[in-house]
Amino acid sequence: MMDSTNRFSIMNKINERQYPRRIEVKHPNIHFVDNYRFQKKIREIRNTRIITSKITKEIQICFLERESYNRLKYQILCLDLEVEAEHIGELSIFRKRTNVFNNVIIYANLSGKLVDVLNFEQLQKRWKNVKKELLQKYDGNVFLNYLKETDTLLEKKETILSYLSSKEMYGLYFNECWGIHYTDKPRFEGLEINVNFDKNETNEELDYSKVHIIYKLETEQKIQNIQFHFIKSKLYEVIAEIAETEFNSKYSMVCLTPII
Repeated sequence: MMDSTNRFSIMNKINERQYPRRIEVKHPNIHFVDNYRFQKKIREIRNTRIITSKITKEIQICFLERESYNRLKYQILCLDLEVEAEHIGELSIFRKRTNVFNNVIIYANLSGKLVDVLNFEQLQKRWKNVKKELLQKYDGNVFLNYLKETDTLLEKKETILSYLSSKEMYGLYFNECWGIHYTDKPRFEGLEINVNFDKNETNEELDYSKVHIIYKLETEQKIQNIQFHFIKSKLYEVIAEIAETEFNSKYSMVCLTPII
């Protein structure tokens, strides 16, 4: 039977307190369901004014089935949405547009990358109905441009996949960090792995309860610092901070289910 949790396993036999060379982040499977609170905070400068906003979503991620070796099926549900912002226009418009994506069925691969949207046509139909409803109540160039941006987003699968994979949506969970990590050879630039071992001296092979995968990247335009925290084989918190010239954002995800 396949494991039902997001398990970290040491692939090679090691001596006590020796740092593992290979760590595997396994995908969640078999009736896996977890709730997370996702929060996005933005601080930006507009016309010399500092403007802030905060979006909080409670989301549920459900593993449905493994269709093939490298094709895992998930359903993502938005259970609750709170918005605190005055500058993004009419909040009811933003809410209705966001609710188009409150039930998404996707495929991910073993690396945790989103590769397909199964209910793509349903999302397009939802947006078509929402757009029709909004056009009956609102007008203006800013509003019409907003609709046009969403039209472009839902035009093809590639753009909607890119959106769902972003930090703004579900990129904090489907983060491409699954699979085998060689601790002496990071999978990509800026990646670090920290492990805190359990003190179980009766085991021949050490277990470890806390793993932090840290991603840091600095360019001339942007500084990123992302931390993925796991406790007892389960993702329980993600914190991502991004700083740009006139735009700072902080994304966080906290598991709402108990860590057993």
